Amino acid sequence: KIKPKIMGLGAKNGAVLSASVEMHAFVLLLERLFSGEAKKTQKKK
Repeated sequence: KIKPKIMGLGAKNGAVLSASVEMHAFVLLLERLFSGEAKKTQKKK
């Protein structure tokens, strides 16, 4: 019962899904940058 609903919503939510995926990837990149900066500051200390 759930699959047909997902297929129907796929067209509408396709753009939203892709945008959320891009945002997730962007957040991961930011986290990597921040963790890298944190490691640099820790090394300096």
